[in-house]
Amino acid sequence: MAKLKLQDLCIVTRLGFGGYGKVQENNNSGETYALKILSKQKIIASRQQEQILSEKNFMVELRSDFIIRLHKTFKADEYLYLLMEPCFGGELFTLLYEEKNLSHTAAKFYTACIVETFRFMHSKGIVHRDLKPDNVLLDSKGYAKLPPIC
Repeated sequence: MAKLKLQDLCIVTRLGFGGYGKVQENNNSGETYALKILSKQKIIASRQQEQILSEKNFMVELRSDFIIRLHKTFKADEYLYLLMEPCFGGELFTLLYEEKNLSHTAAKFYTACIVETFRFMHSKGIVHRDLKPDNVLLDSKGYAKLPPIC
């Protein structure tokens, strides 16, 4: 991982997009990652440099099964790149939209994952600032994971 370079990654497909950039599925030697690509211009225009740096630092520090893991970062002239674990289960928002209602068991399960994330973050003196269904991602096993938006 330490010697991995941005050009070593092979783009597979786009996973999503947001206000500052997009997320792509990438592959390197059989390992699959999510690569978040952030526009430096958009970050600077919205004065979010400190926020992005803070989130990156928290992602490096925090190790929990319910927080999206950051593996490596890259930077280029126009973009910042965050190489993260993929969450192929999609967003909780999409699941809620498609299902209309969650079963009581599913609701308790996702709530427990989120409560555990908050318990862990609060034990480290960190407060999550943006809990909403589209920020709750589901991994391939169905567990809810949060980005450490602080």
